[in-house]
Amino acid sequence: MSTIRENTRQGSAVQVLIYASALIGAFLILVTAHELGHYVVARKLGVQVQRFSIGLGPVVWSRTSKDGVEFALSAIPIGGYISMLDTRTQEVPAHLEHKAFNCVAPWRQIAIAAAGPLANLLLAFVLFWLVMFNGIQVAVPFVGQVRDDSPAYDAGLRGGEEVVAVDGTPVAQWMDLYRGALNRVGDTGTLSIDVSTPNNGVSTHEIPIESFLSASTDPDVLGELGIEQGVLPVIGWVQVDSAANEAGLLSGDRVLSINHIQVRVFQDLVDIVRASPNTEITMLIERDGLSYTLQVTPDSMIADDGSLYGMLGVKPLVESREIGQGIIGSMVYAGSETWSFTVLTVTSITKMITGQMDTSNLAGPITIARVAGEVVQRGWEYYVRLIAMLSISLFLINLLPIPVLDGGHIVYGLIEMVTRRKVSLRVQQIATMAGLAILGCLIILVLYNDAARLAGI
Repeated sequence: MSTIRENTRQGSAVQVLIYASALIGAFLILVTAHELGHYVVARKLGVQVQRFSIGLGPVVWSRTSKDGVEFALSAIPIGGYISMLDTRTQEVPAHLEHKAFNCVAPWRQIAIAAAGPLANLLLAFVLFWLVMFNGIQVAVPFVGQVRDDSPAYDAGLRGGEEVVAVDGTPVAQWMDLYRGALNRVGDTGTLSIDVSTPNNGVSTHEIPIESFLSASTDPDVLGELGIEQGVLPVIGWVQVDSAANEAGLLSGDRVLSINHIQVRVFQDLVDIVRASPNTEITMLIERDGLSYTLQVTPDSMIADDGSLYGMLGVKPLVESREIGQGIIGSMVYAGSETWSFTVLTVTSITKMITGQMDTSNLAGPITIARVAGEVVQRGWEYYVRLIAMLSISLFLINLLPIPVLDGGHIVYGLIEMVTRRKVSLRVQQIATMAGLAILGCLIILVLYNDAARLAGI
């Protein structure tokens, strides 16, 4: 018993280490890109940078360059900053005032403030491009089983259809459909899904939605519609000495029906076979364009609860396609992904502000750490994609017109350009306090959401 407990503790410790490392790694990449954007543009526009820090809090290591910039690593590895010469926070000699951030032309202040978020947007594009450069294989998005009491069923979907578009946007993989449905959370109207079948060509199905999952804390958009991802009932592998092998099933056979019950997706086959241990079933299959009837008796297996279930000894053929290969193809895909996730994030933020989407969907560092830890174990491509998506979120959040964020500095610059007067220091101080209060509330909210997820609330 003690050994089991010890192994459990060790496993938990390793899991925490993986989560923490994945989170810190992601934030270091995001913060470095963000602050590097500010740094490069500030230097180009003649503003003196005093410190470039990765991390917050006390400096644990630093090195000063020949031109006086201190490059530092600070104790808290989440966040970062660059400090620039500024007459509002320090005494600046008269001969250096032209290099102070608050003394340069407002368009320069705007450019410096915008450079950080734009660097995150560029980072997202580059990361998507890196993932796709050699191309990736994705499963063709076939509809699996459709609940007969669901909106998707009422709209005419039955399973086995290939999804080709959602609300007019082409679908190449299941994630595209998920993202299209997620973009409609909080909406009322219809969700349009175009599907293709070999015999009927392309058809459009309008699925009615009303305040779609607006109160959900963890929207299962496709589950709410009543659909799941599936694969066609095509045999991809047959086990030697199995019931399927003895009956003559071959790789490439498509199962059309079992006991005169239509089989639309592979899960239909699984359900019927599992319910038929040691019971002969009649399978109608298609092979090389011709139809054949086979008599098969599934092997009887014993489940953990002692019940019997049938097994054929086959695996499905998962039809896939390659997307994003080559320099041009991967760049097009990267641009499309960057744009799609940007639009989705903007839409989600807007819907949370207007009450169309529950704010409990906001995630904090604990949730991000868990997700990062899970995806890093699935493969580097998934981890890089997650960092790209987080980079887009950082790009948009920093552009919010809240003082202390880059968006606040951009607003100050725009006001100065229009009025030809600087925003008074008093107004800036009040706005900064308000901005800190807003950020404080957001931090409390996301930490509460994280805690609620951990507690299963």
